[in-house]
Amino acid sequence: MVINGVDFPREILDAVNNNELVIFAGAGVSVDAPTSLPNFKGLTQMIAQQCGEIYDEDNDRIDEFLGDLHRRGKRVKNIVSRQLTANNPLPNHFHYNILDLFKSASAIRIVTTNQDEMFENAAKERDWKIPVYNSPAVPYGDSFNGVVHLHGNVKDVENIIITDEDFGKAYMLNGYATRFVVDMLKKYTVLFIGYSYDDLIVRYLTSSIPSESFSGAYILSSDDNTKALNRTGLKIIRFPEKDYDAECEAIRIIGEYTKRGLLDWKKRITGLNKDLPPADDASKDEILEGLKDIKVQEYLCQRINGKEWLYWLDNNGLFLSLFDETKCLDTNDYIWANWLIVNFVDNELLSIIKKHDNKTNYLFCEEIIKHFIIHEQGDDELFEVYISLYGRKLKNSHIICEMIKATEKRGMYDCMWRAFKDTFSYEIVIKDSYSFVDNKLQNKITYKWKLEHYQFKELWIKTVCGHLQGYKMDALDLCANTIMRLYFELDKKEVGTDIFSFNIIDIENNEKTHYRYLELYTICDIVKKSLYLLSESDKNGYMLWINKIMKYDIPLLSRLVLYSVRENKFIPSQEKIELLFANYEIHDTLLREQIFKLVAFSYDELSDEMKNIIINKILDVDVSGMQFEDEKDEERMIAYIKYNWFVWIQSQCQDVDEIEKQIKIINRNFPDFKPRKHPELIISPTEIIHGSISPISKSDLKEMSYGDVYNYLTEFKQEEIAGESDLYGLLQMFVELSCEDIKWTIGVVDEFVNNKCWTNIFWSYIFNGLRRGINKKSDFINVLNHINEDVIQNETYYVIQFISDILEKDIVYNKISKTLRERLFKIVTHIWDYCTVRPELAKEDMLIRVYNDSTGVACRVLVKLLSLIPYEEGIPKKYRKFIQDVALNSTNVDEVIFVLCAHASELFSRDNKWTEDNVLYYLQCENDNFVHASWEGFLYGLSDFNIPFASRILPIFHENIQVMQWLEKEQKYKFIHDYTIMLVYIDDNIVAHVGKMLNGSSEGERERFAFYIKQILENMQIEQRSELWNRWIKEYWELRIDNVPEKLCASEFSQMLDWVLLLENEFDEAAELACKSPIEKLTSVFLDDFFNCKFVELYPEEITKLLIYILLRMENVWIKKEEVKEFRQKILKRKVPQKLLDEFNETIDRVAVN
Repeated sequence: MVINGVDFPREILDAVNNNELVIFAGAGVSVDAPTSLPNFKGLTQMIAQQCGEIYDEDNDRIDEFLGDLHRRGKRVKNIVSRQLTANNPLPNHFHYNILDLFKSASAIRIVTTNQDEMFENAAKERDWKIPVYNSPAVPYGDSFNGVVHLHGNVKDVENIIITDEDFGKAYMLNGYATRFVVDMLKKYTVLFIGYSYDDLIVRYLTSSIPSESFSGAYILSSDDNTKALNRTGLKIIRFPEKDYDAECEAIRIIGEYTKRGLLDWKKRITGLNKDLPPADDASKDEILEGLKDIKVQEYLCQRINGKEWLYWLDNNGLFLSLFDETKCLDTNDYIWANWLIVNFVDNELLSIIKKHDNKTNYLFCEEIIKHFIIHEQGDDELFEVYISLYGRKLKNSHIICEMIKATEKRGMYDCMWRAFKDTFSYEIVIKDSYSFVDNKLQNKITYKWKLEHYQFKELWIKTVCGHLQGYKMDALDLCANTIMRLYFELDKKEVGTDIFSFNIIDIENNEKTHYRYLELYTICDIVKKSLYLLSESDKNGYMLWINKIMKYDIPLLSRLVLYSVRENKFIPSQEKIELLFANYEIHDTLLREQIFKLVAFSYDELSDEMKNIIINKILDVDVSGMQFEDEKDEERMIAYIKYNWFVWIQSQCQDVDEIEKQIKIINRNFPDFKPRKHPELIISPTEIIHGSISPISKSDLKEMSYGDVYNYLTEFKQEEIAGESDLYGLLQMFVELSCEDIKWTIGVVDEFVNNKCWTNIFWSYIFNGLRRGINKKSDFINVLNHINEDVIQNETYYVIQFISDILEKDIVYNKISKTLRERLFKIVTHIWDYCTVRPELAKEDMLIRVYNDSTGVACRVLVKLLSLIPYEEGIPKKYRKFIQDVALNSTNVDEVIFVLCAHASELFSRDNKWTEDNVLYYLQCENDNFVHASWEGFLYGLSDFNIPFASRILPIFHENIQVMQWLEKEQKYKFIHDYTIMLVYIDDNIVAHVGKMLNGSSEGERERFAFYIKQILENMQIEQRSELWNRWIKEYWELRIDNVPEKLCASEFSQMLDWVLLLENEFDEAAELACKSPIEKLTSVFLDDFFNCKFVELYPEEITKLLIYILLRMENVWIKKEEVKEFRQKILKRKVPQKLLDEFNETIDRVAVN
């Protein structure tokens, strides 16, 4: 960037903007008035004169000359100090301009070999407090800010570096200066100012430090000895020879650029010619530098619209991303895209596209198309050009749909049709699919279409369908080719294809949709509509197309053709059947529905001869491709196929005498055959499960004796012929009946018990029905009376789960008497003898085991029964004895520990000593499995914090923080939640314990902790919040600013910001700490809460500063302009300082306020 005749490289400007610049200042910056100090050579001459010596600058090295004087007893360092402070020198324009390079006092990084204090004095004049370091006590080179006197300071005469011995110690022997400079060069971009190529200091630096270390170092110089400077490794930034004013002014301008606010840029942009870009290099570089700010881009786009600007911006690389097919566009790119489209879409943009070899980012293509969609009165021909160029590049399905709708609105029907055809493209993908038949996940081939299925369907129905007449043949070929391509791809795939579902999708009314082929339903509709239009306008063309498709062995296409033939009005019924038999077999399974319907639709109008042909074809069943257990089984299948055909024709037609004869013949041999509701349909295994229908009605089942019910249920077999009724339907019906009639169900239970029928699938459904149906204590007791020893022993889990479920019902639970409670206690303790480990649960989480394993459920019932006992009775002896002697010595003891610890609070309230010894003990025992089970249960169940219990368990939490290491995510959060509540309300050393808990924690865990504190504050009175702030929160926040115990993250800080709004009396302190927090980006902050809070009146300056802090860090800002306006009015009334108000206005201008 050329500034005042000086060409500064991009790296210097970036370093300034990113606070990564170090100025390395030499004697040259203190030469000009009013400082007027000599350079190193001039200073040496003055010392020589005062010592009565002669300094020969051509032959004497400065450091050696001064070192010799020093060794001869001359106090040269004192002379240096006097010379540099004589006449009280003042800072000059170089010092001020160098300070102004930095955005703020905290960003200042100046290293100087000058011993004067001009930088410090200039900073003091501005009330800037900056750190100052004097050799040899220099900071780390890769982490400092302030002013570093690398060669000492006049205030500390002894440590001034001026002699050869001093230089040797600094750069060679101790090397602290070398170490500092090397580390500095690694971290920062460094600009040397006030040095020449032959400066002694430059020689020392470049001789003691490898040249490659200077790769990020630059020197401002007007020396003509380029070779000498190049040998130093420093990159030269040349200014006009001896024109130090130009050098100084260039530094001033850079500083001005860094501090230029949006209002300044707005004024600068307003002064530009809207048609012509700047011609001079300095203005060009200035504008390009400003365009790095997104708001400056917006200002420029609002100002300019000339063609010359278009080519100027393009030549300077502002549009590169728009014409890069690999880039993901950012906000800057969208600003330029919009500017290009608004100003040049109808003329010059095509030239720019051509210039970039027609390579265009698809996101830019979408923006161009969106422009034509929105502006309905635009140029149709130009719209068509852009659709031709970019229609197929679009990826956003919504834009594709709107584009096609827009062409239809404009009457661009050919363009509409071409664009719609492009939506038929798809990709083949593999996804997981659950098989209900195999009961496992499988890989399945499916398709990702260009549009979502609902978009495709809507486009067809509302936009394209009405204009199909002119494109019907093209549509038929397109759809047929798509179906054929899909079919052959599915047929040849080895991985999990679903060709059966593809072939039999419903083409009649789309009621039985198959999720994997949703787009196909629309394609089928297009085929049906196109065939209808073709048959109406071109009968010969229709027949040619029909006959062509019938030659293909594509079931779905064949079904569509048969559907169309059936619906066609000009083809006689006789000819339809002849067409059918000429191309297909009547028993073709995949075409079954359409063949059935075509025959039934035509049957009454057929000749007797054709009817006989149909009957004969039906009777000629070929089952050679099927497997059967025996001949009887084969005979039954053949009969059933015929039967379905005949009852179908009988139900649909009038002339059925011969058909009824055939039905009677079949029924004589197979009297159990009953008409199906839909014999014409093919039913897949998935549909059998989901379409479960009971093979017997409730009334029929209830009319049977209990013995017959038992026989029917236990002997029921799923029909091998796919029908509409099955076992699943029977089970569903049985549950409903069990729920409705408890007495009947008990009779069935007795029949199962009398027949000693165990491990039958019906047991789970029996208890399921009973559980749902029991709403009275009497029904519950009645069922218990029929649960004998055999039932308990053989159906242990179902029995105990049934009891547990009933006890959860308030209508039963609240009416349990002491007698019933004692009876249930006996049943539960008796069940314990038969509790076994279910192998399928062995690897499951403890919570799943406790709720699905008989031991866990039994223990939960035991605790539930205990809760029915009055509190004053504590824990009865028999309960204590059973738990200690039996439960805690059972096979699944970890489940028992889990349940007991989950109810530790209640048990502790009943008997604290017993609970301490027999429950809380496990939280700290030596058995890891027991410890895990106890903490998982404890955290799962803990919800009631009474003070005695919390006081007892808080020390256990203190001593067992390490359990967080193995807890699962949600369990960790529960640990943090419970511990936090106890710390806040009970603990006196909350800071230390919170630090211990969060040390090593994840961002999510710290966010949750902050959220829990917010919840606690919300439930406190104002005085309680103040107490907590002063007792703990303030100190904790100060530690978080220092990233103690872990780094402060954005999600946690967002929660902490909510604390601020809850601290009414301490808002000013909390807001100040929030603004000091080291957060760079924020994502989720509810700004409405800040703009509309009561603190705008109470603390106007603090809330304004906090809002500025938040807004500058938020990635996406959404605020209503009315809110901003109202906020401004409020803080104006409160007389917020003008400087702060300007900063707020500029912040609002910078962020995208909607």
